[in-house]
This record gives sequence, structure tokens and C-alpha cells, in this order.
Amino acid sequence: MIFIPKLIEFVFFKVIPLGIKSYSKRFLRFLAMYYPDAEIRKRCWIRTDVKLGVGTFLNPNVIVTDVYLENECLLEIGDNCSVAPGVVFAPDSTHNNSKILRDTGLLVQFEKRGKIIIGNDVWIGANCTFLPGVRIGNCCIIGANSLVNKDIPDFTLAFGNPVKIVKDIRT
Repeated sequence: MIFIPKLIEFVFFKVIPLGIKSYSKRFLRFLAMYYPDAEIRKRCWIRTDVKLGVGTFLNPNVIVTDVYLENECLLEIGDNCSVAPGVVFAPDSTHNNSKILRDTGLLVQFEKRGKIIIGNDVWIGANCTFLPGVRIGNCCIIGANSLVNKDIPDFTLAFGNPVKIVKDIRT
């Protein structure tokens, strides 16, 4: 009996990659966030309209909060980037649970939707959150636990909550 869970796990991880082209975007997004194999995760991200550059690596438990069913790319990550676990990209901050707030129009002032663009050769530390519409330049380092609510220029070390530009890494 002890071997049955291992057999089920083995079969699951062998069968899942075979059906990537036929799965729903909702299931693909789940696989993109949690599947143990990095190459399969990357293929799942791409199939859910996230643009990933060559050599870019996203760890498990990276979350993109968008309406991925609309075939719109709201997250673009350049080449040779590294994204640590726990990072949240939130290009769409619409709130859809409160009928009263929606009907009164009170939510409109707080909702934002904008493409997040990450340049080439960017290193993003664990547990960062990126808000809608931010752009990160090339060759940047974003420190762990940062709330990125503004654009970051090329060759910059930035961290904090909210994020602060600390220094130009070329100097």
C-alpha cells in the first residue's frame, strides 16, 4: 500500500505534460504556478498569454493576477530574468465581489489595469508585489519583499515597501 501514492505521483507528473495543448487556461495557470518542472511551468505561462524571454526562469509559487481568459498579454518579462518564489504580478486590480460598491461606482477610483513590463537581465527577489502599469528597466535588481508601485530605470538596485531606488549598480 505504501507504493500506491508514489505510483500515482509518478503517473501524474508523466501524464500532465502530454496534454498541455488541450487544458483550459485556468488549469494551465495553476500548473504554471505550482508544477515542479521549470520547463513545463514556462510552457504553461506562455500558453496563458504571459510573454517570457529566452533564458528567463520563474520559480514555483509566482502568481499573476489578471483575467487570463481574455487573450491579452498583461505581463511581459524580458530575456535572462530570474523571478524568486512568492512574487505577485498584479496587472489587473479590479474588484469583482462587491455588487454594492460596483453599482454605486465607488470602486472605479481604486481600480487600475495596466501591462507590467520587466526588462532584460532583471533579478527579482522573493515575495515582491508588482502593481499595474509598472515598467522595470534592463539590468535591475528588485530586493525581496518589495512593493513595486512605480517605474524603475535601467541599472538600478531598488527595494522597500513602497519600493525606493537605492543606487545605480554601475557605480
